[in-house]
Amino acid sequence: MATAAGFLSFLPTDYKGISELGKIAGVGMLVAFMASITVLPALLKMLNPPGEKEPVGLCLPGPVDHFLEKHRIAIIVGTLLVAVAGMPALYFSDSISTRSFEKRQGRVDRDLSRLAQGSNTGASAINVMGKSEDDARKIEARLAKVPEVLRTMSLDSFVPADQPAKLKAIAQGAKVLNPALNPDQIDAPPTDQENIDALKAPRQLAQDRRRRQGPGRRCFAPACR
Repeated sequence: MATAAGFLSFLPTDYKGISELGKIAGVGMLVAFMASITVLPALLKMLNPPGEKEPVGLCLPGPVDHFLEKHRIAIIVGTLLVAVAGMPALYFSDSISTRSFEKRQGRVDRDLSRLAQGSNTGASAINVMGKSEDDARKIEARLAKVPEVLRTMSLDSFVPADQPAKLKAIAQGAKVLNPALNPDQIDAPPTDQENIDALKAPRQLAQDRRRRQGPGRRCFAPACR
């Protein structure tokens, strides 16, 4: 019942997802509770399962269990009175909007401040479209002079400097590597018989070495392999 009451306390909130969660979970808890005090005892009476061989649970809280069983009526009545007395407060409470507007506004301001600290996608970042590459350079130069602008970026910002020297080095490297990467003549792939002969060559080498060493002497291990 306490768990069901906790979920049902989500009902007054304006957030629809949390409100529906409280409705589904709270009603589900009530259905489970009703089944546990009606269907379960009936099943135990009908099936009559054998009792446990040893006591189930911890023996230490035994006195507390006995106290609750002895004063169960008073405990149940007191719990219901406290729950009923606290129900009117649900109308004025919102489990989602527990903070004052000022505190929530302060949190939003802090989040925006952290977002604004981002250099590329901050809240104060803007995108300006130019008609051409030269127009974009003029806009970048004009914005760079504004004191409030931290930095400007354009397509030219992603192009490394010293392009002529680097392109010259790449061309020189291409002259050296191109014959190896793109040869004028490529040998035909080996046939199946050539592959078989290549696999048999080490064995023939080992046999020749064994013959040269003479009978009774072991073959050199790498040559045998």
